[in-house]
Amino acid sequence: MRTMETMQKVQDIGADIYREYRKKCRDACALLDKLHADAVYDNDTPESVVDSFAEMCGESFAEIIIASLVNQSAWDGRISPKAAEWAEGIKDSWDAESSRRWGITTTMHMCHLDQTARAFMTRYNR
Repeated sequence: MRTMETMQKVQDIGADIYREYRKKCRDACALLDKLHADAVYDNDTPESVVDSFAEMCGESFAEIIIASLVNQSAWDGRISPKAAEWAEGIKDSWDAESSRRWGITTTMHMCHLDQTARAFMTRYNR
């Protein structure tokens, strides 16, 4: 899992790279929130959300975002131990403090985040 030390290395490489990656993270989170909101409205499944998200962002980046959101929320009892363990094991995911600084946040309810993470784990055999 990446930490604040990793984040500092990215900042040291250059402000433009930092800003570009931060925007990419924030845009991906906004997309995930929109896909989730649309799915709730349309009675869709978490699997459809992760399929659309992975298709639009790329499977590996979608994994980083979802895992980082779970890392940020792992303290919450509504995040299953299995999802928390999975997220912690994703090498390129961000820890709680770093993910907030990157702008990796969600308006999704924690139960739905857990369902989304478990759907991703199942769909992509993680």
